[in-house]
Amino acid sequence: MALLFSSYPAFQSGDADTALTAYEYALAGMPEEDVSAAFEMLLQGAAPGQNPSYPPSGPFVAALVRSVRDKRLSAEQRHRDVVRQIESRGQSNKSGTAAERAAFIAEQMKRLDVGDADGDRDVA
Repeated sequence: MALLFSSYPAFQSGDADTALTAYEYALAGMPEEDVSAAFEMLLQGAAPGQNPSYPPSGPFVAALVRSVRDKRLSAEQRHRDVVRQIESRGQSNKSGTAAERAAFIAEQMKRLDVGDADGDRDVA
């Protein structure tokens, strides 16, 4: 967070302690991997709705972290679904020829690479 604070002049004048407290409340209980991903987006100016001229509020950061978390959980669920489909297809005696099974697996793997259901790979 210090890196984020140092990138805004308002935080350099001593407001960082107050902002840190607000962020601590807003981010309590959030998964560290999602917080890190959200802060990376903020530092890169890649967070949707972010005005890079002003420091983000605690609620804005919390909403961004929840969005990152929801996208991650959705991707993990899609991965589990595809793995189940591949496993169930492989266990079936009527799964077709080796070429058909390979094509099915390739199609399912392509679904994993697409990102979310809209084909949008953005995190937030």
